[in-house]
Amino acid sequence: MLKSIKIFFQVSSEPSLLITGIKVALIVGVILNLINQGNTFIRFDIIHLNFIKFILTFFVPFGVSVYSSARITLKMVVGKRAKINAKVECVSCGETKINIREGELIEECPKCGKKTNYKVIEIKE
Repeated sequence: MLKSIKIFFQVSSEPSLLITGIKVALIVGVILNLINQGNTFIRFDIIHLNFIKFILTFFVPFGVSVYSSARITLKMVVGKRAKINAKVECVSCGETKINIREGELIEECPKCGKKTNYKVIEIKE
């Protein structure tokens, strides 16, 4: 479990994912802040602005963007191309371990066939 969390944070700290998360947070955060506290902004009433709500309104879309991008990056689907260099293990049989390179087509487990379900156990540089 701890290793899975480490791998997830390793992927989610990639600069490209973080930059995308920041862009999404800026666009969606501004829109949501205008929806939630628009009257306060229009009147420039900074005293009545809820700063916790203001900050969270940017943080939530950032977190959702980075989380979903990291999950997609780590998903190893048979017949699709790998998004990272990784060592994967077949969850179905628990025996097959293979190295996959970024852009390489993910093949079925030789033992499980169509029931293949991979999980990333190590990220390769």
